[in-house]
Amino acid sequence: MRYFFYKPKKKKILKRLKVFLSKVGGTDVKISHEHKGYVWLNFEEARSCIRHKNMRDMLDIANEYAHRYERINALNNEYRKISSTKNWDLSKRLVPGEGPLDSGIMVIGQAPGKNEDQDLKPFIGRSGNLLTGMLAKAGLDRKKLYITSVVQFFPPKNRLPTRSEVDVCRPFIKKQIEILKPKFIILLGNIASMTLLGIGSVEKNHGRCIRKDDTEYMITFHPAAILRFKDKAPLMLGDLKKFSDIINKHKN
Repeated sequence: MRYFFYKPKKKKILKRLKVFLSKVGGTDVKISHEHKGYVWLNFEEARSCIRHKNMRDMLDIANEYAHRYERINALNNEYRKISSTKNWDLSKRLVPGEGPLDSGIMVIGQAPGKNEDQDLKPFIGRSGNLLTGMLAKAGLDRKKLYITSVVQFFPPKNRLPTRSEVDVCRPFIKKQIEILKPKFIILLGNIASMTLLGIGSVEKNHGRCIRKDDTEYMITFHPAAILRFKDKAPLMLGDLKKFSDIINKHKN
């Protein structure tokens, strides 16, 4: 947040304020010796003490982010438990989504691969590297996006998730969308587009944008498909550039 204040003789000073959120396990928190005269307040108490609207707005944003963080963590803990389901053939290790919870942009694939299952991070193998590069070429910074998958457990031998496995996981990806409230969602591949839009053919629908529940969805190829069919790479890049333009127009 940026704001100005005036020193004696009306000298105008630009200040930039950053809010850092942290989670602590107790009340014994030490403050730097540079900070004197501080007092611990809960959110409502702190908000009532702030005079400037822009600082109250910043506190509201921080508070909302903290609530999203708690809700996503609770949802992930609930999601992990389904791996104990009878006849569960997927990995028992949840690969949670990754990225800023207030991004406004989600990227959703089909399921983690072997590398993702090992490191518990989405899109870090060959497909992930390809995706990161494609996003960058389209003007999208991966670090500013929230990236996840419809099914967040590794299917053995990198097979596709079955319909029944998708059905079990569908409520969780929908709940994630509800919590994060993204304005834009990029769907990678048939499983993502079928699960969230009921559209099963990316080949026929790539580059298509669909508005649903106040969110703009865009369908494109999964990067794993691009690794197999390299001639599709320009098509995927074109889709991402098109969606990037839509996002930028919305910002302006």
